[in-house]
Amino acid sequence: MYARCACLMEAESVLNKLPNIDIVCWGALLTGYIHCGYALPVLDLFKETADAGVEADRAVFLSVLKACGAMMFLEEGRILHSYIIECSLEADVMIISTLIDMYCKCGTFVEGQSLLSKSQCSNEVSCGAMISGYVSYGCGIPAFDLFKAMQKEDLDIGKPILLCILKACRDIGAMDQGRIIHNQVISSNFETDLLVGNTLIDMYSKCGSPKDAYKVFEGLSERDIVSWSIIICAYASQGDWESTFYMLKAMQSHGMQPDDPLFISVLSACSQNGLLNEGCRKFGQMEGEYSLSPRIDHFNCMVDVLGRGGNLSEAEDMLRTMPSAPNSVSWLSMLTGCRLYGNKKLNGSVDKGEQVELDLFPSRLKPWKFCPNSDQFLKVHETVNQSQCVRRTWPQEDYCVYNCEIGISYNKSGDMCANFEGSMLTLGEKKSME
Repeated sequence: MYARCACLMEAESVLNKLPNIDIVCWGALLTGYIHCGYALPVLDLFKETADAGVEADRAVFLSVLKACGAMMFLEEGRILHSYIIECSLEADVMIISTLIDMYCKCGTFVEGQSLLSKSQCSNEVSCGAMISGYVSYGCGIPAFDLFKAMQKEDLDIGKPILLCILKACRDIGAMDQGRIIHNQVISSNFETDLLVGNTLIDMYSKCGSPKDAYKVFEGLSERDIVSWSIIICAYASQGDWESTFYMLKAMQSHGMQPDDPLFISVLSACSQNGLLNEGCRKFGQMEGEYSLSPRIDHFNCMVDVLGRGGNLSEAEDMLRTMPSAPNSVSWLSMLTGCRLYGNKKLNGSVDKGEQVELDLFPSRLKPWKFCPNSDQFLKVHETVNQSQCVRRTWPQEDYCVYNCEIGISYNKSGDMCANFEGSMLTLGEKKSME
C-alpha cells in the first residue's frame, strides 16, 4: 500500500520490521521504486534479495530490467538476461518485451533485434518496444521496416506505435509517410487524442508544412500549451512572423503564457525577418512581463537580431557580456552580421576571440576548430559541400525510405537523390529522375 502511494520510506521501514521477508514483499517495494522513477535503488535492493538467498520471480525481473534500461546498465542487464534463461522465463512475452526495451535503451539494437527475431511470442508489445528504441535513437528507417512487417503480419497497431512512427516521420522528414500514418490515426479513431494531435502537428511542422500543421491544430477539440507552442514554432521556422505573432496573441487570449523555449522561436522569427525593434521588445518582455531569465539560446538569437539589423556594436557588446560563455552559435551569429554589412574591422576583433568548434553539424562531420573569421568559415563551408556526409533527410516512395549522401548520385532503384547544392540536400522523387 505504501509503495503504491509513493511513500517509499514508510514502505521500506515496514519491510525492515518484518521477521521473514519473501519475494512478494521485495517485489512490491521494487515496483514502487520503479513506479516513482527511482532506478538505482531497485538495483541495490535486487542485490540485497540475492544476498539474502531469495529467488527472484517474474515481477522482480521486470522491475530490475526496467531499472537497467533507465540507468543504461548494459552489463547488469545481460547478467539478468542469463538469470531469466536459467529460470525458464525467456518465453514470457512481457519479459521478452522488457528485455528488448532494455537493450534498446542501452543502444544495443543488434541484441534487441536478435531477441525479437528468435522469439516465438513476438507481438505488438515486443515489436513496439523495438520500434520505440529505434525512434529514441533517431533510427527512422529500421523503425519503418519493422512497422511494415507488423502490418504484413496483421498485428494490432495501437496508439503508442503510431506515436513512435509519427516521430520517425518527423525525424527523417518523411511527410508523405506521415500523411499515410495520419490517415491510419483517423481510421483508428485517435484523431481527437491530444497527445496524438500534438505529435501530428509537430511532424508536419518539422517537415516544413505549417499549413498541414494548422489543419490538425484547428481540428483539436482541446489544446494545451504544447499545442500552441508547436504551431507557433511551425510558423516561426518558416519565417512567417505575422502568423507567429498572431498565434502568440491568440495563445495569450486563451489564458496561456509563453515559456522560454517559445521565446527562442519568436526571437528567431524576428531575426529572419529583420524585425530589430520587435525582437528587442520581445527580449525585454521575457524578464519584464513573464519573469523568465534568458538563456544562451535567447542571447544568441538577439546577437543575430542585432547583427542582421546592422547594430553590430550592440551585437558584439551582447556577445561579450552575456552571462554564459559564447558558443559557436554565438560567434557564427556575430559573423553573419559582419558579412552582411562587410564590417572588416569588427570582423578582425572577433578573430581575436578564442577558438570555437563548429557544432552545427553532427560530431562525425566536425573535425575542424577554427578562429571565427568569415574567410576561414567559407573554407570550412566549402569543405562540407564537397564531403560525402550522411544527412538525416530522406526522400520517400510509398513506404520506402532511402539514405542519401552528399556528392553521390544514385541509379535505378537507389536513384532518389541528385543535384546536391551547398550543404542543403535537394530531394527528388524517383519518377522525376526518369
